[in-house]
Amino acid sequence: MSAPTPEPLTPDVALVRLRQYGERTSTWSTATYNDGTERALADIARTLGAEVTRLRDELADQVRAVGYFDQQSRRRRDLADTLRAEVDELAAELAARPSRAEVLREAEGVVRAHAERVDDAAQRRSWRAAANVLGLRADAVEASTPTPTPLIVSRFDVAMEPAPEEDPVLTIGCIAEDGRPVALQLDPETRRKVAGWLAPQRKRPPAIPNGVHVVSNGADGWLVKWRKRRNHRHKDFATRAEADAFAKQLRDTAARLHAERNGGEA
Repeated sequence: MSAPTPEPLTPDVALVRLRQYGERTSTWSTATYNDGTERALADIARTLGAEVTRLRDELADQVRAVGYFDQQSRRRRDLADTLRAEVDELAAELAARPSRAEVLREAEGVVRAHAERVDDAAQRRSWRAAANVLGLRADAVEASTPTPTPLIVSRFDVAMEPAPEEDPVLTIGCIAEDGRPVALQLDPETRRKVAGWLAPQRKRPPAIPNGVHVVSNGADGWLVKWRKRRNHRHKDFATRAEADAFAKQLRDTAARLHAERNGGEA
């Protein structure tokens, strides 16, 4: 009859037995313990038990640290999303607000329209003068508004594709000439437009004149006929000599273009 298969030990049970083995010296033989064999085993058991305990404590500390940093990372992401939403909201609000020059222009129009409805000539002149003042102030505000300096990007470092659950916007990390980081965000339509700008333009080769011949046009002179890309062309000449000269130019051009396409062989 074979011995029963022992149950596999869990790590916790194995550690308990290891500690018990290192601490249970009273049941060992004095002879064997003092000669070094059981004593060495006991030292090994105590050392291994202490090392397992230390590693477990260290692992627990690392797990707590990872959890803490993960929690802080989630908080930072949430804070960044909140701040980005607030910035977008403020930017939209500022963009919707009229500028000072626009307010002055609108007030000028209202005052000038009111002046045209006033019957008294003196009052009408006063209202018109007030409208002119508002217009001059609007001109001064527009003239004093500084033109924003364009942001020139001199370096492109990385392109980041969006996650599947995010909007399909490609983000390109750049560096401006003054050292500021810049993020270019391109939606699919803009990406196609930029790709069209950057794609090499394939130049269409010049058409080769074919089927050049000179025919009489009766009393009106001579006619040179030829074809270019299936399009029939013709040109009138008063004399045969002029027609022959033009036909020769077309044939020479055809020979040159054929030679260029064939690597120098006509």
